[in-house]
Amino acid sequence: MEDIFYFGSDQTRLFGAWHPPDSSASKTTGVVVCSSLGQEAIGGHVLCRRLAVVLARCGYPVLRFDYFGTGDSLGDSREATIDQWLRDIDTAVAEVRRRSGCQGVCLVGLRFGATLAMLYGAQRDDLDAIAAVSPVTSGRAYLAELRQLEAEEWRTLGDAPPERLEAEQARALTGIAYTAQFLASVEAVELKALDARPARYLALFEDGVDDSAIPFLRTTSAFAGGFDHLELGARTEPALSDFIWPAGRAPHNVSDWMRAVCP
Repeated sequence: MEDIFYFGSDQTRLFGAWHPPDSSASKTTGVVVCSSLGQEAIGGHVLCRRLAVVLARCGYPVLRFDYFGTGDSLGDSREATIDQWLRDIDTAVAEVRRRSGCQGVCLVGLRFGATLAMLYGAQRDDLDAIAAVSPVTSGRAYLAELRQLEAEEWRTLGDAPPERLEAEQARALTGIAYTAQFLASVEAVELKALDARPARYLALFEDGVDDSAIPFLRTTSAFAGGFDHLELGARTEPALSDFIWPAGRAPHNVSDWMRAVCP
């Protein structure tokens, strides 16, 4: 059973869910789960929680959390910045170390959360592993995809006045308000621009493994040490109105890899 609590500074208090490890299989590596943003974070909640439960049963102490301005953490979505979310990951890493006593840490990220995990890891040299679940490799392509999904949803509203739709859409992305500066910073993210390896061990989990979709990662210096490209085992539904990530085999596929690299 997870322990619900708040942590971090008074100004940026974060919501956390602590999953204590199975004491019969206790590991020396802690895990931080990094969710995605917007509707993907909502639709991916079940998968993130299931990942935490399965990893805790394998003996890993696991922390799930909400970034500042999201979920049950302090702040508003219009206060979101990538730099703040990277600081939130750092705060979560410190918290999992404090609670577990583990110095080793692995990040498990979903979609843009996986991308944030790698951005964070590239700034440091102390992460044992990153399990990136369907990571966003290009912020520009990612936002274009979300905007297309949103445009399709707006069309279903039919008779609403065009001026109202334009006004509403200008203030939000997938139904959640962000600043133009934040969206511009998301759009600028490119994994191929990383200049340092994010973690000792790396794995990319995708629904259908196709190396031809990520050829640049094989030649990017940050990934020169190699990474595992593995089957996710969970089907995704791209419709914005039903953006749900069923857990499927994904938690077990991730935990199998984790036990191999962080036994």
